[in-house]
Amino acid sequence: DMLETEEGYTPFEFYFYDFYLGDDKDSAEDLTIEFGYLDDYYFDVEVDLENLLADIGIFYTQTGYPLPGEVFEFTPVNDNYNYLYVIVTDSDGNKNFDDVAEFEAQLVTLEDVLAPTTTNAQVTANFVEPNINEITYTFQTATDNVNAHEELNYYVMISNSSESFLDVGTAWAMYSTGDFLYTRQIFGSIPEGLFTRNSEVSNFEFNTEYFISIIVEDQAGNRFLYTYATIEIID
Repeated sequence: DMLETEEGYTPFEFYFYDFYLGDDKDSAEDLTIEFGYLDDYYFDVEVDLENLLADIGIFYTQTGYPLPGEVFEFTPVNDNYNYLYVIVTDSDGNKNFDDVAEFEAQLVTLEDVLAPTTTNAQVTANFVEPNINEITYTFQTATDNVNAHEELNYYVMISNSSESFLDVGTAWAMYSTGDFLYTRQIFGSIPEGLFTRNSEVSNFEFNTEYFISIIVEDQAGNRFLYTYATIEIID
């Protein structure tokens, strides 16, 4: 049976309805049972045992026969067809093997659906007084579960309405249609941690509240909206 998985090769689980590789001397408690898998099929103990023992990847060992219905789990490491084997070793070191299943390993690639995050989502900003044509803003850069720090993109936006930043969808729609008073893109590698930048603005007025926020976007297009800052200069 295939199990639910995170990104990587799909783990499987298997169990036996019944199991027996007999030994005319030792009891079940004296036998060592090993489970492993290979890309090749071996069927002749006399001819193939040496090759099988050299190539097989053992992932579980126990003493005694597995019980009917006892569940085991393993995860493949490549994407070829594989064969599951059981090797039995008696107390004298004699070995026997048999194939118990054939399976196709599947590499699972999960879609990136998580947005970047930050430890502090609050933007801080102010006009460079008494000049309403220049602002300074600071924010904590973000991290992402898939993309490296330098692969994240930041979009700076200023509006005269705080409702522009109700949610990331509203802010992104306004950014895409050019409905902000000011926008700026910051791409590529910016220092990790607190980031500060001065930017020139135009057509702003004294005694008017402005709101500045930032969207951070990963390479899959997942976006996170920072909490806006309010900036104003009283004339």
